[in-house]
Amino acid sequence: MRPDRRDRCGLRASRATLKPLNAQTHPQPRRPDVRAHAIKDRATGPAAERFEATTAAIGSRIGARDLGYNVTAVPPGKRAWPFHNHPAKEEMFLVLHGRGEVRIGSDRYPICTGDVIACPAGGAETAHQIINTAAVVV
Repeated sequence: MRPDRRDRCGLRASRATLKPLNAQTHPQPRRPDVRAHAIKDRATGPAAERFEATTAAIGSRIGARDLGYNVTAVPPGKRAWPFHNHPAKEEMFLVLHGRGEVRIGSDRYPICTGDVIACPAGGAETAHQIINTAAVVV
């Protein structure tokens, strides 16, 4: 039985059990070195105190054709981007490390390592933002 995740994140969540792939039928793709292609997104003016993220686009490097994939690092105490929505584009986030919050519409939810977050396309009710509330990079 898996432990209740409420202890880690404040939310009760379940995880699917993942099975290892057969290396012969599902060879692992070469991992891209995203560090060499990272772009630092920094706000200027008064917003610079709140927003900062380092982003590396990896979609084309891993063979993606229809979806965009990024690795994004958000420093402690910062927000990745302003609170925003996408009328026609859905976004998904996978938290690789750390903890923080996600704002979706008028609600806030705690997030931590291993969480997957869906942000559907839509109006103000689907606006979203990732906030690092921890002392380490998320």
